[in-house]
Amino acid sequence: GFLLALHWVLFFETLKRASVAVAILTVYTAPIFLALLAPLLLPERRSRVGLAALAISAPGLVLIALAGEDGGRTEPLAIGLGLGAALTYALLIIGAKTVVAHVSPFALAFWQYALVSVVLAPFLLGGRAVPSAGEWPYVALLGVLLTAVMGVLYVRTLRNVTAQAAGLLAYLEPVSASFLAWAILDQALGWEVALGGAAVLAGGVLVVLYEVAEPAAPEAPAGVRMPA
Repeated sequence: GFLLALHWVLFFETLKRASVAVAILTVYTAPIFLALLAPLLLPERRSRVGLAALAISAPGLVLIALAGEDGGRTEPLAIGLGLGAALTYALLIIGAKTVVAHVSPFALAFWQYALVSVVLAPFLLGGRAVPSAGEWPYVALLGVLLTAVMGVLYVRTLRNVTAQAAGLLAYLEPVSASFLAWAILDQALGWEVALGGAAVLAGGVLVVLYEVAEPAAPEAPAGVRMPA
């Protein structure tokens, strides 16, 4: 919960201080941290499939980011904040994998978000803290579906994939964001996004088809701790 709160603060501060391109390039270095840390902190062997997928996907991510670059000079602090967000994201996946094998994903998500609320509550004292009437439907969508429901599903799937694979598959997020912005917001979709997206998808397919899945962990009733 503390890691998630810190990750969000670092990520949004990066977005405030730098372009979206810089935020993507720095925050999505998380799979590199996972490739380095997961074999040291988890019972995982270093994934050759994951390293190959990273070599394919990372240049595609750079292309997508450069397509949205605004040409402005980036301050070193923004890069440091983005790398901090990437490191905390990698540690989040490692921590979740350590816990979710023994507890219900619903319980893990509940206590994680409860801690986030406690940590972030002091920040409500500055500026406008209450959404307007027209903003509440979007807040509800973000909170109920995209955070609560999808958060539980994400934590649940961590039982069956390695941390390295989970980090690599997260590269699909900026690709899907680019294509959804084109489909919904009528934003231009340049050749960089199309080619970079194809590279990221190719790396994701490689992970899905050839990465060895972890043995399925037994389901735990909500709130009940499973024996290690």
